[in-house]
Amino acid sequence: MWATFGLLLVAVACVRFGDASLELQSLPDEAAALLRLETASAVFADAQELAWLSKRGWFEAARKLVMKGHELGKDGLEQQQAFAKVVRQEAQDLKQKCDALTDSLTVQKEIGKVSCAFQWAQNSSCIFLSVKFAHRWSSPGALELHNTKVNLSDCCFNFSADAQHSGLKKRYILDLSFFAEVDPQHLTWQLASAGRLTAMVPKKLPGQWPSLLRGKEKRGNMQTWSEMYDRWSAELKVFKKLEKHFSDSEHVSTFELDKSDFKTLDMDSDGKASKYEVSEFAKIVTAVLFTEKDTFPYVKMWDTDKNGRVNDTEWQGFPSIQGSMLDSKLGVTRLIMLAQHKKADKDRDGFVTYEDLRTVGFASNDTA
Repeated sequence: MWATFGLLLVAVACVRFGDASLELQSLPDEAAALLRLETASAVFADAQELAWLSKRGWFEAARKLVMKGHELGKDGLEQQQAFAKVVRQEAQDLKQKCDALTDSLTVQKEIGKVSCAFQWAQNSSCIFLSVKFAHRWSSPGALELHNTKVNLSDCCFNFSADAQHSGLKKRYILDLSFFAEVDPQHLTWQLASAGRLTAMVPKKLPGQWPSLLRGKEKRGNMQTWSEMYDRWSAELKVFKKLEKHFSDSEHVSTFELDKSDFKTLDMDSDGKASKYEVSEFAKIVTAVLFTEKDTFPYVKMWDTDKNGRVNDTEWQGFPSIQGSMLDSKLGVTRLIMLAQHKKADKDRDGFVTYEDLRTVGFASNDTA
C-alpha cells in the first residue's frame, strides 16, 4: 500500500512540477520555444529561463511564458513575483542599450562644460557643501557620473565629473576659492540622492566666515543650504558669545604649559607657535585634562557659584558635529588657547614663542 501511495505522490508531483525545467535553452529557435510553450500546461518555471529568452531577443516566447505563469493563479504567486523582477530588469537593460545606440547617431565635437549649482552652510569648525550636477538647483541632476574627481587644497575646492544629459556628454565642474584656509587632510564627501554630492570641509581655524568665497566674487548658482544653516545657527551663536567672552584677557584661564608642552605644540620645531599649531595642541590638552565626565574647561561666565570651576550643571555646552561631550570640550579649549595666543602675540606677526606665553602668564617659569 505504501509503495502505491508513494508512486501516487510522484505522479502528482510530475503533474505539478514536471514542467519546472522546460529546457527552452536547448531549442534551436523561437518557433520551437513557442511550440513547446503552447503544448505545456500551467507552467512552474525558473525565472532564469525567462531572462534567457529576453536576452536572446525571443520576446514573443518570453511573453508566452509570463502568460503561462498567470494561469497558475494564487499557486504561482512566488513565480509571478520572480517573473516581474526579471521583466523589469531586462526591460531597463534593453532601454539603456537602445538609448546608447540612439546617442551614437549624434556626433559631438566638444564636451560641454556645466558649472554646478551648489548650496553651502557653516558652523564654527566646518563648511558644508551640497553640489548639484546641473547648472540650476531646480533642474534635474545627472545620475550616472564617470571620472569623478574631488580635490581640496589649503585654499580651494575642486570638483569635476563626466556624465550624459539629453544624449550629450557633459563635464560638470565646480571650483571654489574659500574665504580662509581649510584643512585638506580631513575632507569628507559622498555622492547623495537626486544627482548631488555633499562634502564637509574642515576650517583650518575655528571662526564664522562673513562669506564663503575669497574677495567679492558672487555666483548666480550659489545658495544657502537652509537645512544645515538652521541646524548650526545655535552653535554659531554660542561660538560668537564665547569668542567675545575670551576677548577679555581676564576671562582666559591658563593651562600652565611647560617647555616640554611647547616642544610638542611646535610641530615644525621652529621655536614659534602659529595659531594652527595652538589649535591642534588643544586636542592634546582636552584629552589630558578633560576626559573625565566631571572635568570641564573654565568659562567664567558659566561659573554661577563663583568657585573657580565649571561643573556639569553649569556647563552650557558647545554643539559639535560628532555630538560628543569631549568634542564639545575641545571646541571651548581651542577658543581658550587661541585667546592665549592672541594676548601673547604682541607684535601681531601670527606667532608666539614660549617666552611670549610665559610673559603673559600662560606658561610656567620652567628654566630647564
